[in-house]
Amino acid sequence: MLQKSDKMLEEKVTKNTKLQEESEEKSKMLARSEEREKELNRQLYLERKPLPALPKKQNTFQKLGSRIKIKFQKLQHLMENKKHQAVCQIRTRSKATGKMIESDKACESCKEKFKNDELPKCSCRRLKTRYTCD
Repeated sequence: MLQKSDKMLEEKVTKNTKLQEESEEKSKMLARSEEREKELNRQLYLERKPLPALPKKQNTFQKLGSRIKIKFQKLQHLMENKKHQAVCQIRTRSKATGKMIESDKACESCKEKFKNDELPKCSCRRLKTRYTCD
């Protein structure tokens, strides 16, 4: 009887150890499968994730267009000022008396205004022979 009980006890112990080993193997396999599932979910998310919006070429072209327009307007304004100054210089050179035709004149260096009748003496203390209009 003791032998039978010892055998039964040994069989139960071996069964328990086998079951423990199997459960450990299954838990390891389960952990590996969970890691694999997480990795697959990450890859699936990255594949389904929407791409960031591409820069709109229309906006860059619109910005360039507005910059070009502004620079062109500045150039036109500059050209008009240069033409106006050239006309004023021609008018002042053609007068032999030295008096100015236009009512408002200014010194080229300090931009101080003076009247028709007075000599163009300004704060920069120089007499100007070439006059410009505003």
